[in-house]
Amino acid sequence: MTWGKFSKRIATNGNTDKLPVETREDPRWERNSVETYLKLEDYYRTLLMSANWLIADIRKKRRQSYTITANHPPQRPWIPLTRPNRTRPTCIFTVMCYNVLCDKYATRQMYGYCPSWALDWEYRKKGILDEIRHYAADIISLQEVETDQFYNFFLPELKHDGYDGIFSPKSRAKTMAENDRKYVDGCAIFYRTAKFTLIKEHLVEFNQLAMANAEGSDNMLNRVMPKDNIGLAALLRTKEAAWDNDLNNTLTAFVGEYKATILENYFT
Repeated sequence: MTWGKFSKRIATNGNTDKLPVETREDPRWERNSVETYLKLEDYYRTLLMSANWLIADIRKKRRQSYTITANHPPQRPWIPLTRPNRTRPTCIFTVMCYNVLCDKYATRQMYGYCPSWALDWEYRKKGILDEIRHYAADIISLQEVETDQFYNFFLPELKHDGYDGIFSPKSRAKTMAENDRKYVDGCAIFYRTAKFTLIKEHLVEFNQLAMANAEGSDNMLNRVMPKDNIGLAALLRTKEAAWDNDLNNTLTAFVGEYKATILENYFT
């Protein structure tokens, strides 16, 4: 290694002439340079270790900031519609209504207070199914269920638990291609097959009803026509297992876009 190259200039008759470059080697310069290199290497190694420690500390604090300790939500109370009368045959059943929040509506724009991982359908669907199985209602009415979610998730999973179900997407599905139709949400009704038999199902399209019954009311048309909300009705017949004795009866379950109403008829 050669260090300490320099050019020597001599003044002659007032002119400066550049002489050939002379090269001089100084062992001390080479030794000092190596020592400086080693010092720099130690400095950068120390700096790198400090940076790695800082990054690890930041990641640890981030993980701690995502750890949320919260109490479990309170149990959902059952609301009895009527009390059983033990002096006559009684059919007791439970109904659950649940809006599952369609995947395309679960966005950060709509739910900015919720982290993205909690809005992801692959995460949410397990919690929804656990909630449904926890209450184990005899009739389950669900809203905002995507077509693909009904046929490939809810129906297969709940059939394992002894349910069967019906489904209808919103009205716009009729005008869409098959590949796009599977993302349209709608209403679903599941019933426990040990207690009920499906007799008939009926679809209610609110925009069609509005056109047929508006009677010149612009307010009704303006409110209903821009939307394609639906309702789904199921006529169910009770089985012997649902009763205290052999008396049979019928029950109508209606699930709308945002609520479910159970209509009961008891025969003496």
